[in-house]
Amino acid sequence: MPDSHRLLRSGVSNTLGCAGLRRQRSWEAKLATTLFLLCAGPTRSSRIGAFASPDEGLDEPGLRAARVCSLPSRFEAALLSSPWRSARETAEAIGAPIEINPALADLDPGPWSGRAFADIAAAEAGALSRWIADPVGGAPGGEAMHAGLA
Repeated sequence: MPDSHRLLRSGVSNTLGCAGLRRQRSWEAKLATTLFLLCAGPTRSSRIGAFASPDEGLDEPGLRAARVCSLPSRFEAALLSSPWRSARETAEAIGAPIEINPALADLDPGPWSGRAFADIAAAEAGALSRWIADPVGGAPGGEAMHAGLA
């Protein structure tokens, strides 16, 4: 039985309705789910302080870091990945088979995609400060945080 399945004694029971049994030990199989989250490796945007774009891949140091990453063996059978390029490249570099899951995509920052925070602050006075103070609504023209719950 896999490590994720643990048998726990639920007590003494005679609820199975088996004739002739006065006392029956009942065991309940409790299935544990363990979620191992791994973020995408570094990109140019993550190193300079910018919003990533869906088509941005890992930079060379990020690709090297992903190649030396390894997963505990129990997670190698099922690896879900965001459709964003940096996440796919990270998963592929680890070497496990992956399944792309659109629900794992980052929130789209809209027109801020691929732009450095400093450039946004200089070009759109106050917009970045307002987003930092209240990021729930999302970047102007981008997805709001509640979109990630859908």
